[in-house]
Amino acid sequence: LGIATSGVWSSDPQSKNIGLHVSEVSGQANANANLAAVLNGNVVVGSLNAGDQVGAGGTNVLAIQNGTAPASIGAGLTTDDGVQLYVTTDALGVSTLHIMDGSGHVMDLHVQNPLSTADMTQVNPIYDGSTAAVINNMRTRINELEAKLQALGLLH
Repeated sequence: LGIATSGVWSSDPQSKNIGLHVSEVSGQANANANLAAVLNGNVVVGSLNAGDQVGAGGTNVLAIQNGTAPASIGAGLTTDDGVQLYVTTDALGVSTLHIMDGSGHVMDLHVQNPLSTADMTQVNPIYDGSTAAVINNMRTRINELEAKLQALGLLH
């Protein structure tokens, strides 16, 4: 199915061109039955002129190409109206996923540089036992945090 549009779809100056709009779905009020569209295959947001859209062997992939960050959350939106996803290139030239919440706060998801090697030297004996235990506990917790960030793919 190929859909092309031109002009505005409504007389409202805030309206946008829409290639596919599903205004109501049968059973949309029923739990687990309110799908507006099921797309069997890869979905690309962006231009079709940038070469391969999905990596080799990718199936059921949502590809979001680099774009421009929203200037604001959007006219008429409130803090509980959802989120906006977009991708931009960071200062190092790496595509980075951004999530803007309804308050305009933005979370960037990209891999961080590796941390320096942990310093596991013995705690100086000038500290009493309870202070040394606190230092060792903090080391353990930081190491656990690093391992979790690595497991999530957010840290090398």
